Amino acid sequence: MVAYPLRNTLSEHGAVSRGICTVSTDRHLLEVEECTGILRGEDGSLSGIDTAGRVRRFAGDEMASMNFWGFTPDVFPQPGRLFGDFLRNMGLDSLKSELYIPSAVTSLIESGAAVVSVLMSNGRWFGVTCREDRAAVAATIKEMSRQGLFKTLLSKDVK
Repeated sequence: MVAYPLRNTLSEHGAVSRGICTVSTDRHLLEVEECTGILRGEDGSLSGIDTAGRVRRFAGDEMASMNFWGFTPDVFPQPGRLFGDFLRNMGLDSLKSELYIPSAVTSLIESGAAVVSVLMSNGRWFGVTCREDRAAVAATIKEMSRQGLFKTLLSKDVK
């Protein structure tokens, strides 16, 4: 899994949900707590809501999962079992419920069924979390392309 400092993953345009990682000294993932409503206050402070529904303050250097995972094939049968448990517990009537990948991975780690290495990036993550993020993301990709940071795929088959 690739993790980023929380401060490098925020939107300028609204609240975000982020998986806040607890990482061991040997860079193994211990758990991911999905926190919601994370915002930067007018004074620059960061806060959000933890899984228990409490307000949590952040320093900004907490490592955040952006769901950038690399799994080996032997892990794939295990989330299927977790998903079955999720459906039995939540029922089919709860259409807004979701089984977060980080929560599933944390369950696998806690049961001893998985070990996850964490690659820590100091880069700035960017993406479209809020509709208003789109223009900034497009400009960033254009600038990265101009700088030659990645090759543009040119093909008659790709439109």
